[in-house]
Amino acid sequence: MFAKKISYLLAAAILLCFAPSNLICTDGEGEMEGRIMRTPAQDLQNALVLGDTDKIQELVIGNPDLLDGELPSGRTPLTFAAELALEDMVRFLLNLGADPFKEDSHGANAADIAWSMKREEADPGRKSAYSSITFMVERARSASPH
Repeated sequence: MFAKKISYLLAAAILLCFAPSNLICTDGEGEMEGRIMRTPAQDLQNALVLGDTDKIQELVIGNPDLLDGELPSGRTPLTFAAELALEDMVRFLLNLGADPFKEDSHGANAADIAWSMKREEADPGRKSAYSSITFMVERARSASPH
């Protein structure tokens, strides 16, 4: 019984994270109670986790401020991708023009995060990913007129 409740809660959490932004909730009798409204920042965060470059590009073209804006996690897209060791997403965001110097709401930039995570990581694959991310971000910083 407990496991069934947990699986329902997990399914509901996944639905809320990845549901279309116009999902309508009802009160059980077919009456509309409201809409679950997701922000473009939430959609961008989800697209980063999924590696959906088409969605990321669509969101950033529609709202350029998203590229260096704050995600629900408090991170910028670049620091979020760096923290999760998403090498391809870091590369993609830098190619789109993400600011490699931009600090998130936690006061960290992508290079700081990758370097810190590399020191704490035990898994050799993720350690390598953090090294690669640090290198990419530092290279972008040195090429920037900042």
